[in-house]
Amino acid sequence: MVIAAVDTSPLYATLLVVHVLIAVVALLQVAMAVREARILASLPDGAAMTDVQRRYYGTASVIFSRLLYLVPISGGLLIASSRGSVRASDVWVIIGLVLWIIAIAHLEVGVLKGEASIRANLDGSWGGVVAAAKRTAAMGRAVGVVIALAAVVMVIQPG
Repeated sequence: MVIAAVDTSPLYATLLVVHVLIAVVALLQVAMAVREARILASLPDGAAMTDVQRRYYGTASVIFSRLLYLVPISGGLLIASSRGSVRASDVWVIIGLVLWIIAIAHLEVGVLKGEASIRANLDGSWGGVVAAAKRTAAMGRAVGVVIALAAVVMVIQPG
């Protein structure tokens, strides 16, 4: 278990809970983006959109998705508060950080850019909306897979 592997303190335990909660909320936001994009791609036209979908794409939902940026930051705070039990040079830390960077890159390039494209095309070509929604859903699934891999690495702590 992650806590058992380090010399814990109340600060470390609190930061670990915050770290995990941030990751879970970010993952849920990505899952919601995938779900909404997949549903949107299956609609015959813009008139079939629900009010919920219009609100989702009418406002910027990016702030919750960008919580992904806080995961490596809170991880760094965890390392600093681990009393030397966890080091930035640990293999599992490096692998986890690389995976999070990949997830963030896919989020920015695929999901958030795709959602912006969907918003920009809502009043225009429905074909553009569907294409952007399909790309957004695919990239969102990739982000989810990378986050899941990172979580496995963080729990197993190989190396």
